[in-house]
Amino acid sequence: MATIASDEISEEENAEADADAKEEKGERRGKVRDRVALLPAACGQSVSDQQSLSDGAEADHGALLTIDEVLDLAGCGKFQVRLHAITGLGYMADTAELLFVTFLLPEFATMWPELSRPQLSLVPALSAAGALLAAPLWGLASDLHGRRSVFLGSLCLVVVAGLAGAAVSSFIAFLVTRVLVGAGLGGALTSTFVVFMEFCPTAQRGKGTMLLTLWGVLGVFYVGLCARFVIPAFG
Repeated sequence: MATIASDEISEEENAEADADAKEEKGERRGKVRDRVALLPAACGQSVSDQQSLSDGAEADHGALLTIDEVLDLAGCGKFQVRLHAITGLGYMADTAELLFVTFLLPEFATMWPELSRPQLSLVPALSAAGALLAAPLWGLASDLHGRRSVFLGSLCLVVVAGLAGAAVSSFIAFLVTRVLVGAGLGGALTSTFVVFMEFCPTAQRGKGTMLLTLWGVLGVFYVGLCARFVIPAFG
């Protein structure tokens, strides 16, 4: 009798354990389905596509998906294309801003004839110093406040300081604006790649980095055209 009772208790415990396991598995599947359903509509996927992804995720994973897994499931879509264009144009503007000064140094010598060559060399040197000092601060700010805020804020600083530099007539004031431009570039040049890479599927990150670099080449080409045609015509 004792053996029969023990067997019955064991069967009940096994049944309860199976029920708990099925319930836990159902909860995990539900969480996976919810996470996959959050895939951005900008990726160009329909509801049926997301349902098939959800089924595949449930088959392959018993727990929640990681961020990289979600990006891999989403693939590259319209969102990534738009983000690539935005960050690429930002990188193009950054590289152009860096190189413009080298072509304008002879014009600065004409504008401020009392300055020596070592004094004129302060223009690119202080820009680089501003970038060197500001880059770690931008990195810390991006961790605290997000990549998007740093990307847009650094680009805005470059634009405002660059326009201010075009308006001033004093060499000291111009140096101050170049330090601020360099500070903005310290955040823009680094955050450009980070912003795009964090939304890119893992298998496409190498290709994405290469394509972003091509935007920098376009920036160099743009500066060369301006140096060839604009400076001789307008000074």
